[in-house]
Formats: sequence, C-alpha cells, structure tokens
Amino acid sequence: MIRLIDRPWGSSGWLFGQLPTVDWDVLGCLSGEDRCLGLFSTLQPLSIQRGVFLEIEDVESSASATIREKRKQHKAELIAQFPGAELEIPAFGLLDRVSLLAERIEAFLETTSGSVVLDVTCMPKRFFFPIIKLMCASSRVTNLVITYTKAKSYGLGDLSGNALEWAHIPMYMAKDFPEEKPQVAIVGVGFMSMGLPGLLIGRYRDAEVHLLFPFPPGPPSYQRNWEFVRRIVEQYPVLEEERIVRVHGLSVCDAFTAMESLTNNGATPALLAPYGPKPFSVAMALLAIKYGYPVYYTQPTYYSPDYSEGQGETSAYLIKRYSDMLY
Repeated sequence: MIRLIDRPWGSSGWLFGQLPTVDWDVLGCLSGEDRCLGLFSTLQPLSIQRGVFLEIEDVESSASATIREKRKQHKAELIAQFPGAELEIPAFGLLDRVSLLAERIEAFLETTSGSVVLDVTCMPKRFFFPIIKLMCASSRVTNLVITYTKAKSYGLGDLSGNALEWAHIPMYMAKDFPEEKPQVAIVGVGFMSMGLPGLLIGRYRDAEVHLLFPFPPGPPSYQRNWEFVRRIVEQYPVLEEERIVRVHGLSVCDAFTAMESLTNNGATPALLAPYGPKPFSVAMALLAIKYGYPVYYTQPTYYSPDYSEGQGETSAYLIKRYSDMLY
C-alpha cells in the first residue's frame, strides 16, 4: 500500500513499482501519433491481462489517408505487444453517440480484473471524459491508474481545427436544471483557443475567469501558450495577472488542488473548459465528478497528420486505490 503521499503521481515506472503485483487491464487509444504506444515502455514488466485500444476515425479530411496509414503501422506494433494476452481494437467514429461508447466500456468493466490502466495520451476529450466518469463510478474498478505520454515535439502549423460549437462534453452537464449561472470559469491554457475568447465576453462576461497556465514552460510550447493567453486578453481585457494560475503541466494533483481553491471546495458555481495539457483535463474531469460542475469544450473534428512526433516520458496518476477515490 502506498503511504508516501495522498495522491501519488510520477513516472510510470516509479508509480507501478509502488503498486501491488496484480493483473492489469489496459484501455488506450490507437492513433496516428507515435506516442499512442508510449506506455508500453514502462508497462512491459507488468502482468497485462487484457488490452482494449479504441481506433477512432476522425471526420474525413485531406489528412485522413495519411493518418490511416500511420495507424496501420501502429496497429502492427500494438499486436506485437500482446503475444499472450487478450487484445481488442474496437472501431469508433469521432462523433459517435456517447451511448455506443458507454455500452462498450460497460462491457469492458463487466469482465475487468479490477485493476485498470487508462491511457489518455491520444484519446479525444469526448471519449476519455465519459470513460473516467464510468470507471470512477464502477464498483468493479478497485485500482485505477491514468497514464499520459509526452510528445518529443509538435507540428509547427495548426494542430487541429474545424471545431464544433461550444457544448457540454458528454456526461458532464450541470447537476441542476436550469443550469446555475457560473461565478467562476476555469480554463486550461493550451495551443489553440478555438473561439473561446468570444464566448468569455459574450455568454460568460460576468464570470470571474481564471487560466491554468502550464509551468514551468519549455520552448516551443510556451510561445503557443502565451499566444493563447494573448488572444483571450485581447477580447477579455479585465483578466488580471493574479488570475493566471501557474501549475505544473504534468500534475493532475496540483491542478485539482488549485481548482478546489478557486471554487471554495465546490461551493462556488463554476464551469470548466479543458483546453491545455491532458493532465489538466483529467483534473477537470475529476473535479466535475466530485462537485457536479459542467464541462464545456469546442471539440475539433480535424487533427493534423503531423500533430506530434516521437514519444517522451510517460507519467502515471493513481486515481483509485482499493476502491477508494483519491480525488
């Protein structure tokens, strides 16, 4: 049993070295990015009972053929990782109904060993947000670890585009109807704002906006992060310096703690907008689950075939331990 800290996280090799020896079920996403298989660099010593990797087809675009070819190569590599374990690669469309995803995840949970690794590295938010909620609520999941692998580098152009209109992420609507007017809006700072500044001066002009800024930044990411901030400040000039909250870009724990502070431990009506690093998005999902906050996003329907290259370190976050939620 881990007793070092309340919400352990760190390199996946370190975290799994602290956990009991059990059979793990792995749920991930097969994509065109090299890092979609990055978790295997540290999962190899573990006893993996089953792997389920969602193969998600984006909306058809000029990039589709290139991305499919990259996915084909990664699928061959994935199959080679499971010579003696069960492997499933179910196909989904990016905009499929959430009920289809929920049915597939429920089937996964019905036969789980109880210890689950959820890799969100290349999984779209409209997929991993509902999955996190289902896994946190399931009594069958006794140990839950979420993993995320950094990219070596990102493409130079627009990484995504053709975003849908501002809407709730599936399964993350407000707990009350009609929805309470938010007093606080918490936004993760990413690379692309996708129409967010206009929304802040429109529908949410009375909300106190706070930005979660990944820190310490590293080139070239920080230029894009500050461009994201500049676009918001340009249209939302009331944003004050103290409302830019600097949080370690890989720390789910720190992001969650910062947002609890900003919302007075869930007492202040708030909305969450998960732009920015995936660990921030995971923290927002967990905060929304705990306090019933709505989560809004402008889901891209186009992803660049050069979104990222290579794979860096894999971080792991213990979310559920012996059936106890740590968040």
